Amino acid sequence: MKRLTVSAAIFLMLCTAKGWAATQIVTIYFAGTSADSQWSSPHKTAWRNHEELLAALFSQHQLLPAHHKWFVDGIGSGCSDKKGGFSGDISGGLGDLFGAGFPGLDVCRGWHTNLRDAAGFLENIIAQYPDDDIILNLPGWSRGGALAMWFASEQNSNNTIKRINILAFDPVIGDLIEMKNKHHYILGSKVAHYVGLYAENERSFMFAPTLPGYDSRKTEVWMFRLPGSHETLVGNLQKTGHSIITACYLLETGCPLSLFSHSYPDTEPALEDVYWVTRAFAEKLLGTPGWGGVKFSWNGYAESEATRGRREVFGEKLDSMWNNPDIDYQYMQSWAFTGFLEDHGGLFSCYAFNIFATGQSDDRCSIDYSSGAAIPGSSLMQKTTRLTAADWDRLEHH
Repeated sequence: MKRLTVSAAIFLMLCTAKGWAATQIVTIYFAGTSADSQWSSPHKTAWRNHEELLAALFSQHQLLPAHHKWFVDGIGSGCSDKKGGFSGDISGGLGDLFGAGFPGLDVCRGWHTNLRDAAGFLENIIAQYPDDDIILNLPGWSRGGALAMWFASEQNSNNTIKRINILAFDPVIGDLIEMKNKHHYILGSKVAHYVGLYAENERSFMFAPTLPGYDSRKTEVWMFRLPGSHETLVGNLQKTGHSIITACYLLETGCPLSLFSHSYPDTEPALEDVYWVTRAFAEKLLGTPGWGGVKFSWNGYAESEATRGRREVFGEKLDSMWNNPDIDYQYMQSWAFTGFLEDHGGLFSCYAFNIFATGQSDDRCSIDYSSGAAIPGSSLMQKTTRLTAADWDRLEHH
């Protein structure tokens, strides 16, 4: 009888211990093409005038107890000894440029290299805390946003993971071959929250953003548009919205032709409001209980919170972002990374080589996997809503 009592007590303790399993918060940041963690410094970014948001969030992310962070350098980085886009040595720059153009070949850093990088870190955390649950947060920009979706799909069958959250800043695949792998962008039942922030005024060829599909109706989906280009969303203050020398920019300015240097067109300080809004929103979102209460050491609220609340400041910045007369968002739509603009509704849909185009497309194209599409053509404006102050209130109750 005594033996049975002891056995029952041990069984009860084991059940109780499992029932009260601790939760580890794992946040893995996926950088955009050619970007890396050094882009938290303005002088390390391709645009040279502001820190990049994803790297800045990682840099300021506080490692509280049970919190873990990791940064996955972007596709098309790693060949060059010098950091900052394509500005490294010629051989390394060629390797990075080739890797950025053909990520499926995994030259230096490609799709699978980055997925293995993230998986290795996650497996290490699980090995350290085998009995704990995992909340997995996956912020990503550009191709890093697409990688966040892909990684979430891979980890959906991982029994240790309790919840997956994705925050994607203008997620772009930019790879005609990978685009056909629809299953990488259908989010599984473990994804509790997908938040996509999309750039309304981007028009570059091959930059149609990715709208994922969903296996479960329980996945909470928020998709918002913000003004500006693909880079404006994460900190670039240049009026053109882009940093890499393009054919159009060369014709206008006569800059020396070089794939391994950068043009630095005029900046517009008012674009800082876009960055302020995206960063404040990201920090607020990651700090909610469902995302594990991530904390950051950066305090972007310059105004005194003793007299004015964060929501009030957010609303003012938001209004300035949309309505500041000093910012010409339409101007950005005539510029592209490569000189080629998307052709919405044209013969080749969004992917027409439209180098001679001088006008502006009416809308931004997107790839919508929720509707079963594997090619671009759906309207981003029809699938998303503009970010408003009311969305801050949603965060208060999330």
